[in-house]
Amino acid sequence: KTGHVREVWPFHSDNPELVHAACTQLRQWQFKPYVNGVPMQMESVLTFAFDAKQGPPVPVLANAEARKLATHMVEPRIKTGVAPMGTRFTLRAVVDEKGKLMGVRNPKKVKPALFQAGNRALHQWRFRPYVKNGAPDRFYADISFVVK
Repeated sequence: KTGHVREVWPFHSDNPELVHAACTQLRQWQFKPYVNGVPMQMESVLTFAFDAKQGPPVPVLANAEARKLATHMVEPRIKTGVAPMGTRFTLRAVVDEKGKLMGVRNPKKVKPALFQAGNRALHQWRFRPYVKNGAPDRFYADISFVVK
């Protein structure tokens, strides 16, 4: 009612790095009263247009290389019957310059149940920064899991 943003729900974007920045900025916004100057709570959907410039490609690390940067790993818990034992699947972790997981992608279109289990596990992972040309850089990591 005071015009301050109470909560922000993450949005979907082809560029997951934008989500955190946009949500942080939205939390600082303040709105004027919505109806005839009367303070009231409101909910809204906002759309943002942005221009992105193509920079150098983000490196994609293979499973073994990415696991060497991991300081904490959690393997997914997969319910019996979701996939046969020994099934191998790969998800892509999006990691920032500090080694923080920004998101998980599914470029190989693995089954939703496998993706959800892998996504939950990857959100518990921690990475050391990836150093490129002497400076920390963001990276993608293709992490493979095996159903046990």
